[in-house]
Amino acid sequence: MVSGKEIHILVDSGSTHSFIDEKVVKALGIKTEPTIPMIVSVANGYRMVSKVICPELNWEIQGFQFSYPVRTLKLGGCDFLLGCNWFGAHNLIELHFHQLTVTIIQKDGNVILRALPQKNGSRLAASDSLIGLLGRITYDLFG
Repeated sequence: MVSGKEIHILVDSGSTHSFIDEKVVKALGIKTEPTIPMIVSVANGYRMVSKVICPELNWEIQGFQFSYPVRTLKLGGCDFLLGCNWFGAHNLIELHFHQLTVTIIQKDGNVILRALPQKNGSRLAASDSLIGLLGRITYDLFG
């Protein structure tokens, strides 16, 4: 959830950076500022440029509060993408591919985020065979 609105969050261990969709930022009136442009290669091979950052984006996932600077980009497939730079801001992250969980290991207790089931009961995530092909896993979360 960002600014009180439920959004679609994708946890992507194959993305070096975290991004929030430009349309979401505009619709929610999230504070932004210009930043050094970054060329971003996306999954379909195209390159895009991210020139704007939300210097302190606050969001909630499954009752847990987070804050981190996040760049804007035209995402299309989701509202918010959490990448490796966000993982790196935490001392230790554990990705459990079969349980589809992300565990943030902390001194005062672990935070466990779970992939949410789709309406038909299946979970939103890449299959094991696809993980091997792509060398990464993505989790869909709703915050």
